Formats: sequence, C-alpha cells, structure tokens
Amino acid sequence: MTGTPEPLQYPTAFPIKLFLKPDPAAEAEIVALLQAALDAGNQLEAARKLSSKGGYACLSLTYTAQNEAEVARLRQIITSDPRVILSI
Repeated sequence: MTGTPEPLQYPTAFPIKLFLKPDPAAEAEIVALLQAALDAGNQLEAARKLSSKGGYACLSLTYTAQNEAEVARLRQIITSDPRVILSI
C-alpha cells in the first residue's frame, strides 16, 4: 500500500453527512443549494436526525456522483456555509 488513495471511479454512490444547529429552514436551503449544484438529472436523497438532546441536526445526503467537478462544486458549497458545523 502506497498511502495514496485510489481515485474514485464515476459514477459512484457518494454519501455526505452534515452537522448543524437544528433549523429546518436553513437545512432546506442547504439541501436546495446542493441540489442545484448537481449535474442535470441527478437527485439528492436526504434524511434528518436530531441528536439525543436536540442540540444538533445531522443531514445524511446520498447521491450518485457523476464526476470530480460535481463533487468539487458540492464541497465548495458545504465548506463555505457557516451554518455547517462539521461535514464528513
């Protein structure tokens, strides 16, 4: 093993988890921004789960990544949004 990860083979299922303060309007806006950045015909599947004390929301998003440019567009939106506390 060289320590260099293998490049992704497209298309591929691509999961994203976003953690943020619970705010249904902000969550919907973030999902809409991400959906708009996908290649034509691609769809996000989203699920929401609150932390045990309700202080945080986790958005589990899945889509089929078509290419690295699409992944990069989503990464840019996620990393530039101050409402996102953590993404994996």
